[in-house]
Amino acid sequence: MFLCKLFGVYLFLGSWFFAFAQTSSSNVPRQAGFLYASSQQQGNIPELAIEPQSGKLKLLSFQGNQGSIWPNIVNTPNGRYLYGGTAPFQGYVVTRNIGHLMAIPNMPTVTVDQLAANATGRYLLVSDTSSNLLSYSIDQTSGALTLVDTVANGSAPKAPLITDSTGKFVYVGFANSIAAYALDLSSGKLTAIPGSPFPSGANSLFAVSRQHLYAMNFDQTISGFTVDETTGALSAITGSPWSNPNQQGIAADPVHNLVFTTNTDFFQGDTQNVVTLFAVNSKGSLSLVGSFGQGYIFDPYAVLADPSGSFLYVSDLSQNSCAFDACVGAVASFQIDVTTHSLNFVGNVCASCDPYDNTEGLALGR
Repeated sequence: MFLCKLFGVYLFLGSWFFAFAQTSSSNVPRQAGFLYASSQQQGNIPELAIEPQSGKLKLLSFQGNQGSIWPNIVNTPNGRYLYGGTAPFQGYVVTRNIGHLMAIPNMPTVTVDQLAANATGRYLLVSDTSSNLLSYSIDQTSGALTLVDTVANGSAPKAPLITDSTGKFVYVGFANSIAAYALDLSSGKLTAIPGSPFPSGANSLFAVSRQHLYAMNFDQTISGFTVDETTGALSAITGSPWSNPNQQGIAADPVHNLVFTTNTDFFQGDTQNVVTLFAVNSKGSLSLVGSFGQGYIFDPYAVLADPSGSFLYVSDLSQNSCAFDACVGAVASFQIDVTTHSLNFVGNVCASCDPYDNTEGLALGR
């Protein structure tokens, strides 16, 4: 394999994939080259290459500590660093253009519950199992973490955690509210936002599209909020919440202002296994576009849009109606067609490759 440059495009000759150089004239984030899936049981991290024209996935290898469960996994916005695991907490450097994960040494000894990287890529927010919200600075050369602030926020286990599109605000879910914090981009310090916590439904997952935050609720609805760009305060969007039966995961495509959810009744008849697509209007309300993937994905859970808005990835199982000891975790990919507002199924690839080892989280690398 060798590298050459032709008309601003880097080509890896002798390989099945190639990567486009980012141009300064475009405001659209560069497409990711690699996908990583967290494992429910074994602690392995499948390293998957993304074919840039189609979004097709190819399993390269596995990485990770066999003793660590990876229910959560997150990448920095530049796709350079990856963090996840519960105990031990682990971090990896994504090898550029190759996608192999190299362990970051001397990671903090914290039992992780939820993770979120802020939009600047300079800070990692962690909620631990002791109901603390931790702010770590990320060394931009090595990916090493340094604790810069701790806030006792009293959040319950598995409470959702996310940062806004600017990276200035942090949100943590509670039983019937959302706690909000301002993140100082110079120091990483956290300060409670006036009016916090803000009323909401009992939420399980968050997604952010531009200046709007969406909370997936346990009562099978989605609540929408407008984020005040100056203060970070949340205000409910007119018409919210919206019904969304059998929802499992949620993600947003800020490039095209779309919201996606995974929906399945896998344990109640297994007649619905889809990705549901919503369009976001100028005031943040959601309009149902349609459901996609029925017959191609099975028990879908995590969902993640490529930062370029080209592809969508879904963690699921390799086959339908499999016995528990025969179900294999997989990842499906879709092309996002913004002209027709539809999803075109690309393929499904084995991710965990172990009997009944679901894939739970997804992250991207470059």
